[in-house]
Amino acid sequence: MGCKNVMVYVETAEGKPVNVGLEMLTAAKEVAEKVTAVVIGAADAAATTIAYGADEAITVDAAEYNTEAYAGIMAALVKKYAPEMVFVGGTPNGKDLGARLAATLKAGCVTDVIAIKEADGKVVLTAPLYGGCIYSDSTVDGDVAIAIIRGGAFKKADEPDTAKTGAITAETVEAADLRAKIVNSVQEISESVNLEEAEIIVAGGRGVGSPENYELVKELAGLLGGVVGATRPVIEEGWISRAHQVGQSGKIVAPKLYIAFGILSIFIFLSVKLNFENIDSTRAIICFVFLLCYLLIVILYLNNDKKNIERLTSFIFILFAVVESIYGINVNWDINHDIKNFMSDKKPY
Repeated sequence: MGCKNVMVYVETAEGKPVNVGLEMLTAAKEVAEKVTAVVIGAADAAATTIAYGADEAITVDAAEYNTEAYAGIMAALVKKYAPEMVFVGGTPNGKDLGARLAATLKAGCVTDVIAIKEADGKVVLTAPLYGGCIYSDSTVDGDVAIAIIRGGAFKKADEPDTAKTGAITAETVEAADLRAKIVNSVQEISESVNLEEAEIIVAGGRGVGSPENYELVKELAGLLGGVVGATRPVIEEGWISRAHQVGQSGKIVAPKLYIAFGILSIFIFLSVKLNFENIDSTRAIICFVFLLCYLLIVILYLNNDKKNIERLTSFIFILFAVVESIYGINVNWDINHDIKNFMSDKKPY
């Protein structure tokens, strides 16, 4: 194992662990001999962390999240239990806490971690750089390292092991004099949107054309039981609230299904981690490319752009030939029939 003990801060919402908290337990077990979960302000959630893989759990009674207070609690626990690494989820509060904790402990910190492995007895943390165009592998020297883990990068256990047992210790940490206190907090309705944990996201960008067209995106999301996503231009136009923003300046998401309309920016798609389970990655990517091509044909058809439909279908034919010759993937779609329907006045739907 890369280290003896990893401490995982499991954030909670309404008394329950958030997804990334449970996902980190899976990641920690890959590199640590012992995984210790820390739950602050929601003691009942400790048993859930044990069921999802933690060897033991620590609970601390505290009020709602306050960066200074929670960083002080975590620092005290790190000094007492001496873990070699601390995992914190990449939520807004988690990013805030992880950075503050690293500064308090004077420890190295790697943010937006998407992969973890062991090499030469050390834990290697992989994180994207330059908008996801390249990946950087890092190791952290020192007594303790802080890793802020991207949500959706790891898969939590399919089912909790309710028979699993582990020690749950209640700790008391003296609260320091806080320089800032939360007197009251008000949650807007839009802030209840949970893009990070959504399994289905239907997103729209400026390319949909108008607020009226964007309503169709919302309707489709509702029909599929999904959540609406948006790009920054749509937010700035006031078509939908900022809580729905997906991308480098919004939420990093990991749905099982992601449908995008009117979005061209590659950085949006780099911010979406699709969970292809039990599917060969090459075949999944190829299917994704073909799906995008078909969606483009639909858009061109709606705009009566027959010239570019012909160009795109020629590209698809060439792509089919390359895929079949290189990867041996037999494409059995009757594309000629589909294209003829698009080109004619008869609607294929």
